[in-house]
Amino acid sequence: MTATVVATLGYEAKRAVYDRLAMAAVPGGALEGVQVSYEAPAQLERRSMYLGGFRTVQDEAMAEVGLLRAERVRVALVVRVAEPFETVREAEQVAEALANVVAGELARDPNMAGRLTWTGIGGGASDYAKTEEGPVVTAGYHLDLTGFAGCSP
Repeated sequence: MTATVVATLGYEAKRAVYDRLAMAAVPGGALEGVQVSYEAPAQLERRSMYLGGFRTVQDEAMAEVGLLRAERVRVALVVRVAEPFETVREAEQVAEALANVVAGELARDPNMAGRLTWTGIGGGASDYAKTEEGPVVTAGYHLDLTGFAGCSP
């Protein structure tokens, strides 16, 4: 029997986050009416979120080198709000509410894809632009997940 070597859990983590958020975007879901995409869509809707890339850090998890590695994955999430509001503050409040829904959805069941656990938001940044249609707020977050990568028989 040949062992399967897992180089990283990054792609698996990104798929797991997308699957969880896409399930919440169905009619009646917590993100109903929000465009949820695996990648940046060509046409952004008024309320949208999409995943960017990921970063990982691995550490040996066993004395036998290379057999099992603890891995922290940071998946980038972009939340964008472009509504015809009067003020940036109003748009930021919607962006904040959407980010809170994401955190709630992931915290409700932090176990993802069998071997990954969501551990929180590791950081983020926000900015805005004023347009003729109203303010556009874009916020980026690092969603942290942890798991174990390595060889499996």
